[in-house]
Amino acid sequence: MKIEFEVDRSEAIVLLKGLKHLMGTTENIKTIKILHNIIKEIEEDGKANDFVFKNLDKETANYRNMNFPFKMMSHLKNDLKMNNPFINSTYGLRYCCQKVLIKLVHATKPNKPIPHISLTKVKKCKVVRDVVHLIIEVYESI
Repeated sequence: MKIEFEVDRSEAIVLLKGLKHLMGTTENIKTIKILHNIIKEIEEDGKANDFVFKNLDKETANYRNMNFPFKMMSHLKNDLKMNNPFINSTYGLRYCCQKVLIKLVHATKPNKPIPHISLTKVKKCKVVRDVVHLIIEVYESI
């Protein structure tokens, strides 16, 4: 069974604390093992998101307005001043995303084939969070 849902960073922290508390209070060894695996998965997802965000910040630094902070909710065009040709080009934002994906795969899943990020999906991104989620989505499909 696969259960998926979206939580933001603060919700993930609360969830982790609750799971760790439950893990510390339960007496069932099978439950402890299950909770350990869930906690490990959540922490790995958080690390991947942080890795993608930081590397995307570095990869796009020369192509955007550096006077506006690079945040998850920063709008690509209005806040970061990325122009349409850069966003819509195979060698623009998609290329930066691909470089971040390659770094992530090499760091966490060496010897795995690296899929290409779709330009069509990159064009649909409006804020930094959309780009991060796109990279993570492609990464998780490996």
